[in-house]
Amino acid sequence: MHRSIALVATIVAGALASCTRPNAAPGDGAEAFALACAHCHASGLSGIPAAGVPEDWNARETRDFDVLLERVIAGHGNMPPLGSCAWCSASELRAAIAILVAGSEIEVPEP
Repeated sequence: MHRSIALVATIVAGALASCTRPNAAPGDGAEAFALACAHCHASGLSGIPAAGVPEDWNARETRDFDVLLERVIAGHGNMPPLGSCAWCSASELRAAIAILVAGSEIEVPEP
């Protein structure tokens, strides 16, 4: 019985840790990308636009950076709100999107 309680406590602690910033200091787009975006966008499987693959991003229905940011914040399709980066600030999300669309026709505005 005690082992079961310990196992549940470990699982819950892990789940809670995934909902908070992994580091105390604010990160940058690279950290947000690595911790939240890369899981789905590194490979481009299942039609997900791959990071740094201009053709994937140029083929999207929108090439407007602000619309992409709104979709990341609200969630879009199978992507959850904030792209699973609950600890990310708006500037971190913007920087992560810039990594994703690098080389594409999407114009990345100055921060």
